[in-house]
Amino acid sequence: MGNDFLPPLPTLDIAEGALNTLWETYKRMLPTLGGFMTEEGRLDAARLELLLEQIGLKEAEVLSERAKAAEDFAEKNRKGKSFDVDVDEEDEVEAAMTALAAEDKDNDVDPADPTFAVVAKKVAKKEPEMMNSARRRMMLQGEGGLRAWRASYYAEKMGVTTLDAPTVTQLAHNYLEGIMWVLEYYYRGVVSWTWFFPYHYAPMASDMKGLQSFQERFQYGQPFLPFHQLMAVLPPASMRLIPPALRPLMLESSSPILDFYPLDFDQDHEGKRNDWEAVVLVPFIDEKRLLTHVDGVDAGKFTAAERRRNKLGVVLTFTFDVDGKGIAQSTLPGKLSSVNPCLSKVVSAPPPEPLDKAQPGFQPKVMEGTLTGAAGPPGFASLRTLKVSPRLYMAGVSVFGTASKKDSLVLQLRDPGDDSERLTAARVAAAALGKRCHVQWPFLVEALVVAVSDSKERVEGGSAMSAALLGRRSGGGGGQVREPDAAARVAVERGWG
Repeated sequence: MGNDFLPPLPTLDIAEGALNTLWETYKRMLPTLGGFMTEEGRLDAARLELLLEQIGLKEAEVLSERAKAAEDFAEKNRKGKSFDVDVDEEDEVEAAMTALAAEDKDNDVDPADPTFAVVAKKVAKKEPEMMNSARRRMMLQGEGGLRAWRASYYAEKMGVTTLDAPTVTQLAHNYLEGIMWVLEYYYRGVVSWTWFFPYHYAPMASDMKGLQSFQERFQYGQPFLPFHQLMAVLPPASMRLIPPALRPLMLESSSPILDFYPLDFDQDHEGKRNDWEAVVLVPFIDEKRLLTHVDGVDAGKFTAAERRRNKLGVVLTFTFDVDGKGIAQSTLPGKLSSVNPCLSKVVSAPPPEPLDKAQPGFQPKVMEGTLTGAAGPPGFASLRTLKVSPRLYMAGVSVFGTASKKDSLVLQLRDPGDDSERLTAARVAAAALGKRCHVQWPFLVEALVVAVSDSKERVEGGSAMSAALLGRRSGGGGGQVREPDAAARVAVERGWG
């Protein structure tokens, strides 16, 4: 449920139906929130906090379900063999539960109690998995298990061992700042070139409190030059993409920033189903150190082409030009054709500054005069041109070779009913033969209807009809006959037959 800039909250996983949970919770709360969560890119922190409070109330349920699923999986792996919990692990479970009950017999322990972190760190050091057998037992104990899991999560995943109020508030504010940055980025422009979220993991939803008191103070900074950016994100295995003069900074033992480019690093696959989903635990880049040492490389070691390459570019804006007569020459002859005539024009400009606070951001509405749906230009796919019925249910859609376990939105073509008996090939051919249409929805391709078939017959158009439609009329006129390709013919027949 995160994105390229922020990690997901720990109990929100799309594979567990988190998107549905968020959507249903938001829809249920919206009438009482006093407005939307965002308006033109501006976030209402109070409304967000109310939503996350509701998500936080589901954390114990989500984690219990994970613990049960992990327990069932472990049971299957044991295949009926005897299994004994390690004595040390058993002691850790007891120690954790004892710590939970330290304050009173009702286990009503302050989650900020440092004892939680001490126990959590001990369990994490033994076996760094959030759902090992010890933690599954903690979680299945109920409310106390949630508090122990919370302390374990912060200690092991985020390196936070003191869960006092100021620390938790700071974590929440860091994450909120990230949400604000993302909204600015998509709706209003880059508000800061230096901001980043300083953790590999996100705080828990139940800890996202006190958001209204946060005041963002973004420093605008300036964008990295191309070589700075490449040195900040590429691993040593991709060094061929940077100039030879910079490669020693990645490879040589004497490099002052060699720690930015570890050859061995951990990947956290816990709860992941594919390798590419793993959390890659590489160190965060120190911007000042990076710039100091990259800029310290002798400029004479770069070629003229490399120096030209290491500059900020301009924004190119293309607009339609009905009077365009020029030719746009292909930069990849043999791969892409030149465009003639080129009905567009291009204007270059420097990158725009972020919008002023008083200016509205991107507004989710179409421009006046825009044609959409069935009224849209031919060739633009629209569900309004199809007779379909939506249905939300568990369809078992294949996702990377595994059947989905949550609801999917399935579109089903409506049954033509009694009309299907009257729609013969001959009847359809009378209305469709020789007509232009679009096939292969939703990636529409223009085609010509040359034949219509059903289970009983096939009706084809005559050559005179095809010639007339393609530019050659009987008794005179020029033009070249072009037969529709086989793919279009088959597609049309499938569409109408």
